[in-house]
Amino acid sequence: VTAQYVQIYQDVVTCLTSGDPVALREEVVGAPVLLQGARATLVMSLQGALELLATGEEHKHYAETAMNHKSSRAHTVLVLKVSQQRGGLTTTSHIHLVDLAGSERVKKSFAQGGRFVEAVGINSSLMVLGKCIAARVEGAQHIPYYESRLTLLLRSALGGNSRTSVVVCCHKEDVHGEETLQAIRFGERCAVISNRVQAAMATSTSSAISAIDAALSECAKQIQGLDARGKGHLPACSKLRARHEIMTRRRTELAATPVDQKRVHEMLR
Repeated sequence: VTAQYVQIYQDVVTCLTSGDPVALREEVVGAPVLLQGARATLVMSLQGALELLATGEEHKHYAETAMNHKSSRAHTVLVLKVSQQRGGLTTTSHIHLVDLAGSERVKKSFAQGGRFVEAVGINSSLMVLGKCIAARVEGAQHIPYYESRLTLLLRSALGGNSRTSVVVCCHKEDVHGEETLQAIRFGERCAVISNRVQAAMATSTSSAISAIDAALSECAKQIQGLDARGKGHLPACSKLRARHEIMTRRRTELAATPVDQKRVHEMLR
């Protein structure tokens, strides 16, 4: 088991154990996003996991507001990668534990200056998350995952090959009734989403090529969708084109050279 612990502060991703900047890299559409630059820590025991969390806690962004003496100013994500070997086959699973910063009403929190900018950033990313969930519920062809780092990182949980659970936290006081109602409605929309879960496994070169072809097709659809809306100049579209080129090269390599099962697995990662 290895762990990576990151935070998203003002739409910038950093590693909570090293403090280094982290780039999000999505090589295969629907697969977990790679955290390039985040330190991967080998976790051998519960104590080791607790020490990792304690280290990350020291680097988290907190601030006092009128509503919370220790308000989280960033979203945090703990990614656990579990690798198992059975009969010569390696199975890899990812678990994302996400702590979302709460949506904030500036009129109630009295956030000013830097706190105000943080609140705007938090609310903006949560708004994009809400848009993505609404688009999934409505069956829209385009899901705006690329509008924020948070939704890009959570893409596989929202619409990929995964099981997802959402815990909604609310205030019981009447004064927070409107916010509580909005939170419950958010949870209801999440509950409508249905993901299909199945093991993704390539047992031969042909099945690996088929998997890459499916990913290439999905990537091309997204590029065409952005181009059709006049968004082809955006960085998100450039990243999609770069990923399409990478997958095309990998497909060419697979088709030209016989590879064993381990090599197939590596090229699909």
